[in-house]
Amino acid sequence: VAPTESVDPGALASPEARALVAEIARFPAVIERAADDLEPHQIAAYVRRFGERFNAFYRECPVVSADEELAAARLAVVVAARHTVANALSVLGVAAPESMWSSPGCTVRRGASTRSPAARHRPPGRRTRRRRAST
Repeated sequence: VAPTESVDPGALASPEARALVAEIARFPAVIERAADDLEPHQIAAYVRRFGERFNAFYRECPVVSADEELAAARLAVVVAARHTVANALSVLGVAAPESMWSSPGCTVRRGASTRSPAARHRPPGRRTRRRRAST
């Protein structure tokens, strides 16, 4: 979505999309309150809540497979979300990666297993038992 392209906000009828847009709109107030209270952890808590909202939006609101008008509106929300998270992380002094797959230190690639080598040999869903500490 080009910055000059207008989208119909009425297309964002799902509760998840509306919740994410509301969370984006809260960002300036969160920054102001954190600065006034000298409590930067408020920004970190906001980013965590923001991630939860974005995850719900991403799960319930497909962008690519939606019709053109709806896809444009949802893509505009994704772009706004990206800017919001990048700004919040910047305020906290954390660099935002351009991509989850190209960030320095990222060793997991698409399609690669995230399970440890030992866990790969156990059936899925089976966990090892922790030993109780002796007292």
